[in-house]
Amino acid sequence: MIIKYGCSRFVILTKKYAFKFPQFQYGWRNFLLGLLHNMQESKWNKLKDERLCPIVFYLPGGWLTVMIKCRELTRKEFLTFDRNIFYPYPEDISRFNIPVEDKEDSFGWYRNKIVAVDYGSWHDLFKAKWKIINKNVLVKILFHKAKKVINKWSSLIFRHICQNIKNPESKMD
Repeated sequence: MIIKYGCSRFVILTKKYAFKFPQFQYGWRNFLLGLLHNMQESKWNKLKDERLCPIVFYLPGGWLTVMIKCRELTRKEFLTFDRNIFYPYPEDISRFNIPVEDKEDSFGWYRNKIVAVDYGSWHDLFKAKWKIINKNVLVKILFHKAKKVINKWSSLIFRHICQNIKNPESKMD
């Protein structure tokens, strides 16, 4: 098992899977961006585009994304492969740009093809859809939504603990 850290998420790599979690290491804002990156990857995954590493499991709200583990590109492979398949617009209007950063660890090998393994970049997604968004407004919206989710989960856990105190033989599922 290997753990890798990014600015907004950390990834646990096992033999077969990559588990992506938002992280607090760089503050609340980046944690919220980690949630958003996971949510964006789940949305893009629904397109079933062959340029994307498939997601095999996802928790709503961006709390967890699980992908097939891909073999990482070597430096030479990264420098020599044609990245135009990921960024065809505006030359090829029949295909859309994938929101993937142009860096080695954003790509990997899956079924003998190079695919995007980190395509949750919300900034590129909004640019790809020609939208302008105020980042501060986005963070406030995410903070509000995350607060609601945390409050909901805390009340559920609290209720379960109270039930266990009344009935100590019941076990948490």
